[in-house]
Amino acid sequence: EKYGPPDNHPYATRANPNSGCPLIGRQCPLKADKTPSYHEDYGYPDKPVYAASNITKAETEDPGAKALREAAELAKVNKANERSNALKTHYKNKGGVREVAKANGSCEEMDDLMDKMEELQITWIEARIESGDSAPDADSKKQEVGSFAKALHNMKLAVIP
Repeated sequence: EKYGPPDNHPYATRANPNSGCPLIGRQCPLKADKTPSYHEDYGYPDKPVYAASNITKAETEDPGAKALREAAELAKVNKANERSNALKTHYKNKGGVREVAKANGSCEEMDDLMDKMEELQITWIEARIESGDSAPDADSKKQEVGSFAKALHNMKLAVIP
């Protein structure tokens, strides 16, 4: 109150240090009174309240299918390790680590392309089975040839820099 009423309480500044309240921050009683009191009850519950969450699995996977998928992944990893060892042996005296890395990358790209081709073949076979025709008509043959050409084009784009 010495430096003015609570609604007009100037603080001392560097430009004018002799006028205004010299107390900084919460040292000033008026500013300290503006902070909330932690000794009062603000309506918090007496006991802890926890949020309950319900987690459901989006898809249930068949244990047999899961085992097949894991076995296929393990076979792929084993094949990659065998290939890596063979490449290391082959390039031992011919350029070293760099050539092995290039060859590994090329082999992995070829594996990816073969996997894509296999997936496309499966979709083509499923489409033919779903159509139920023993002999496809001209339109379905054109569609098959077109999708095959598109798949080959995409694979060429992946291989050719």
